[in-house]
Amino acid sequence: MRKILLLSVGFLLLFNFMVVPQSLSTESLDDAKQLVELMHYKKAINQIMLKTFRRTEEEYEKHSKIKSVPIKALKITDDLMYQFFLDRMEKPGALIDQLAADLRSRFTEPEMRKMIVFFKTPVGQKYLTSKREIDASIGKIYLSWMQSLKTEVYSHIQSGLRQRGY
Repeated sequence: MRKILLLSVGFLLLFNFMVVPQSLSTESLDDAKQLVELMHYKKAINQIMLKTFRRTEEEYEKHSKIKSVPIKALKITDDLMYQFFLDRMEKPGALIDQLAADLRSRFTEPEMRKMIVFFKTPVGQKYLTSKREIDASIGKIYLSWMQSLKTEVYSHIQSGLRQRGY
């Protein structure tokens, strides 16, 4: 479940945050980049990239057999790809700037400053460090709740269909 959430976040971050920045002040861009850092987006993306490019030994063996490529070459390739994307994450106009642009499009400069102040407080830090686990927990609780209602919802639907002559 956690892997799915991390991958989902990664894809959202990579594909949904490609926003053209509005012409706001340099200070606003700095605030937005500071929020990206405080909100641990970069860390989450880095973890997703690590999982993407660092396979298990079994996966390396499987891919090696399928593609007839030595395991060592696969590992080197993964390391090179990981470093390539990591190096480009912070280049101007790259991922971090796109994330900052998205935040700038959603929040005003005063709102971003208030968020920065909040995220620097102990409560803000606790929220940020707990958010991923809270999101994962919510997902698990939701799925469990849905599973517990599965038979009840089928009975409800069958009853409703019977009442309507089906």
